[in-house]
Amino acid sequence: MRKKDFLVLLSFLFLFCSLVYAGTIKIEVTEELELEQEVEAGEGAKEEKKTEVIIVQQEPASGFKGNGGPLLAYMQLDLAELNANLPDGFAGLSSDMLLFGGGGLIGMKEGIRFGGYGYEGETSALGDDGKKIILKLSYGGLLYEKGIFSTKDTDIALGVVLGGGQAFLDMTYGEYADWTKPNSNSYERIFGFIMPELSFHHQFSAFMGLDLTLAYLWDFTGPNWKYYGKDTKLPLENLSAPMASLRLSFGF
Repeated sequence: MRKKDFLVLLSFLFLFCSLVYAGTIKIEVTEELELEQEVEAGEGAKEEKKTEVIIVQQEPASGFKGNGGPLLAYMQLDLAELNANLPDGFAGLSSDMLLFGGGGLIGMKEGIRFGGYGYEGETSALGDDGKKIILKLSYGGLLYEKGIFSTKDTDIALGVVLGGGQAFLDMTYGEYADWTKPNSNSYERIFGFIMPELSFHHQFSAFMGLDLTLAYLWDFTGPNWKYYGKDTKLPLENLSAPMASLRLSFGF
């Protein structure tokens, strides 16, 4: 997901949440003043008129939820087969990957919610004679979520993210001696995924909170790596992995 597009989406989400938080207009009669006015009625009789003073009050929309913000995620990939088949001199990749991104949602606190998330991250290793391998991931999707429990400041939800992304595997065979003779290979893969999740939200101030999410990314696409547009095979058939994320949310 492009950062510019994400910032625009987040701005619109925050604006929408702010307008909704303005709430409904509640009209209450809080005070009555009696004013005596002389009016002509019949043969000069006097009538009393009551004038009501109405005070308009504002109250937030009950049960509505909307927030968005940056996140930090951790996922544990299965890279054992890839590491076992690397060419000589390449160091194995760590299965642990940190990702950065963001997301947001709107909906009901104990009801249906919709939103979206985007993630980017990489893991790399440096071997003998400058040989380096890098695995990069960039993906995002649409969120469908259902609130299942809530208190004043905390709520729990079950949801699923459906989306897609790209994976890049870059291998550099040592230092460049001549820039006209590249000594690296780049592989690319497009994948689709379904990610069920369990989310915990705590609101620690009026417009700020924290979201902890536990999820499992299921890559259902299959091996479809490409080398400069041509199909190729790599010992990394899918990117399915458990993950956890922590998001700083602006909203309520």
